[in-house]
Amino acid sequence: MPLDLKALGKEYVKGEFRRHKTFGTDKAQSVLWQQAKENRQNSTEKAYFGTILPEEKQELMQEATKPNSQFGITDSMKPKI
Repeated sequence: MPLDLKALGKEYVKGEFRRHKTFGTDKAQSVLWQQAKENRQNSTEKAYFGTILPEEKQELMQEATKPNSQFGITDSMKPKI
């Protein structure tokens, strides 16, 4: 990186830190919540968590994660206290 741009960047960062030195955590949290709210309002896409599975893989996952009744405890097996 050229020296003049490097110096400009360093001065910018130092100035930002000086200007926000007294910026409290309550104010920072307020700003972050406001940005998150704006992002949700401006978002046109549906939020996805994980990955979209094809139907075949969804069925495999459901079979693999089904509770196993062989090791399940039924009411008749619970100890009486």
